Amino acid sequence: MMNPKIVTSLLLLLCQCSFSEFRIWEDTKGNIWEGEFITLNAGKVVIRNHAGEKLECNPTTLVDADQEYLEVSVTPLL
Repeated sequence: MMNPKIVTSLLLLLCQCSFSEFRIWEDTKGNIWEGEFITLNAGKVVIRNHAGEKLECNPTTLVDADQEYLEVSVTPLL
């Protein structure tokens, strides 16, 4: 039988290894969708939905809250 502390530690480690999260996104036209941030490529935000489809959009077309999320979450490439 495994030590419960080891199991808990492994579960916490696995949770921290997640690089992105599914969240609700909204653009300034009122379109809403759920997806995970994939990358910022050539000035476009790439988001993937649960079906694996990718959506590209200009970050300026997203509502302020989503733009703020990107500013905090996306590390710029140096």
